[in-house]
Amino acid sequence: MQLSLEKLPVSERMVLIEQLWDSIISDSKSLKDIERITLTSSQEKLVELLDKRLSEYAENKFYHRFEMEKMMGSRGIQILCHFTPINNLESILNNGLYPRDYIDENLPDAIWTDDGRFEGMKNGVCLSISFPNHQMFYRKRMQLKDIESWAVIVLDARKVILNHDCAFFQTNSAFGDYRNKSLSEFMTSNAFFSLFEEKVETRNGVVTRQDYLTDEFPTDVQAEVVVFDHIPPDSIEACYLQSEKYLKYFEEKFSKFTFIEDSNDNSAFGKRE
Repeated sequence: MQLSLEKLPVSERMVLIEQLWDSIISDSKSLKDIERITLTSSQEKLVELLDKRLSEYAENKFYHRFEMEKMMGSRGIQILCHFTPINNLESILNNGLYPRDYIDENLPDAIWTDDGRFEGMKNGVCLSISFPNHQMFYRKRMQLKDIESWAVIVLDARKVILNHDCAFFQTNSAFGDYRNKSLSEFMTSNAFFSLFEEKVETRNGVVTRQDYLTDEFPTDVQAEVVVFDHIPPDSIEACYLQSEKYLKYFEEKFSKFTFIEDSNDNSAFGKRE
């Protein structure tokens, strides 16, 4: 049997490896006994194949992250953004950001603004580069008017992108053309670079990069970074809030974080310009 680990999601690879490891050491009392375990020929072949595939995978991932790190430095990309109802903020500051599938099972009180439209996206956290997706953000605020207030969470781009498995989409990940491609195509440095191309195809036609955009902004404001992992609280740099009431509340309760009251001069709730 030939294994193609590179075609599996990272989480499935890890499960496969854990299962293999468990089967190999099931008769062992501790990991210290591993050198005394006799492997069958089929196990030896599988271990050899896994070792080769994982080495290739690790080298490949290191290369892509190295290239992305260089580009973040050259373009001045420092932050990622995530908007959320104010009701979710306290839990996020305590626990970090989790993918939708985890929250569905463990945090039933969370308020969702997105249904995880793209296949497989419920196991990812959706973020924007350098500024919130103002088109989506405005639409959600208009649709969910019963939500009293919102927050924009600002995260350290280097911590997130260089320490987690991410996919990069030139436009909204619900774009139909993406459904016909492997997710692995979007998890490379080339996919990351493509967010800043001169022309980007979207569901509304081709978007051309505007002259007023500085280097740190993707061509399409709806470009997405999807993180397939838990993002811990120490990746959070600041939170933009809509009212002084919530500003005082969160400053008193979470002194280690920076909170900013949104204003016309310093707005995370307006348009990207």
